[in-house]
This record gives sequence, C-alpha cells and structure tokens, in this order.
Amino acid sequence: TRAVAWGLDHHFDRMDELEEAGRQPAVEKQSGAWHQEAKSSIHYHHKLGVDSLVEGRYIPAIKPQSNTVYVKAPQGCGKTEWVGKVALPFYRQRHPESRVLYVVHRRSMARAAADRLGLPCYMDTQGGLKHDCVVSVDSLHRVRLDEDTQLILVLDEVEQVIHHLTLSGTMNGEQKLRAHNAWLSVLSHAVAMVCMDADLGALTIKEVQEHAPPHLGSSSQGHLIEV
Repeated sequence: TRAVAWGLDHHFDRMDELEEAGRQPAVEKQSGAWHQEAKSSIHYHHKLGVDSLVEGRYIPAIKPQSNTVYVKAPQGCGKTEWVGKVALPFYRQRHPESRVLYVVHRRSMARAAADRLGLPCYMDTQGGLKHDCVVSVDSLHRVRLDEDTQLILVLDEVEQVIHHLTLSGTMNGEQKLRAHNAWLSVLSHAVAMVCMDADLGALTIKEVQEHAPPHLGSSSQGHLIEV
C-alpha cells in the first residue's frame, strides 16, 4: 500500500493502480527482482555479493557517489553503521552548514538509532528541534526550519516511513495532515538524502527521483548500494 506520489498528496490505497501498471507493491517484492525502469536511472550501482562484504556480512566503507543514496540490504548488514561511519561524515564535509535529521517510524527505533549514532533523540528534548536529531514521523512537526536550513536527511526503513505518513493507525486525520505538511517542509530543505530498507522498492526509488527538491540537482537520480 503506497501513497500516489512521494509528495503524499493523496493517502489512499494504490494497489489497483499498481496492478494496472503491471507493478507489484514494494512490500511484496521478496524475490529481489527490480524493475529495469528504476534501475536504468541510477547513476551508480554497487551490487555487493558475499565476497564484497566485510566478514561476509557487513556493508564496506563505500563513499556516497551522489546527493541521494539508496541502501537495499537485509537486516544485520550494518546499514546504520555505514550511515554513521561513512555517509554522515562524507555529507557533513560536503555540506558543513547542514544538520542531520534521522527519521524513523517507531519510537523504539528512535532511541536505538540515537544511541548507536551518538545523535540526540527527540524524546529527550522539549519543544522545537533545532539541531541534529533522530525523530519519529509523527513528531516531524517539531523540527524547526529557517529559510537557509540545510538537512542531511536519513530515512530508516523508508517503506514504513512512507506507509506511516499515509496510512498509520496511530495518527488521526489532523495528525496525518500535520505530519504530511511537516514532511514536505523537511524534504524541501534536504541537501543530501539516504533511503534505507531491506525491502526497498523500485517504486520508492522512482518517486524519490521524481519528487526530490530541485537543489539536489541531477545527482538526485542517485547511488544504489544493494546487498
């Protein structure tokens, strides 16, 4: 079940549209098959076999080749570790005035990610969030943005982040609208973006490419790291 567009302007079931287009929703893509349409617009593609992984399991220190990176790898492959040790230092150097916004869809994930990455957790701060932070989708409205704010945006379990924004059972209509508007504001300030998911779907990649802010440039077509 997906939103009609990355902009999330319509929150209703997209299943019929996907079936008509001959696509399967990302949640059903367990085989690892990818649509060539999405892959063909990826500028850089690192396909990692067991021999390419550290200790046969973990993602190596591959530097981002684009302002937007997609990481498709099973749980336990070190996606969060790669973000903390490789992606964030790389983007901080490229965008020294930026701050990190790490978005999750569950409170428990926020605490765990904050502890592993050494970032503040939104649950430990009252009021507006003005600095590096791990935040859940339903608290995005607390993120304070100035006109010149630059964000390094990390979406952990991006498929669930999108699902939570559009079809969450924990938010009422007013809360979803507030989260949706906050999400659009956050996205418009992104100077770099990392989208991670074990079940990362071709449709998500396609929608990110279509709806990423213009200032990400042509490199918003992205870099795919796939295990």
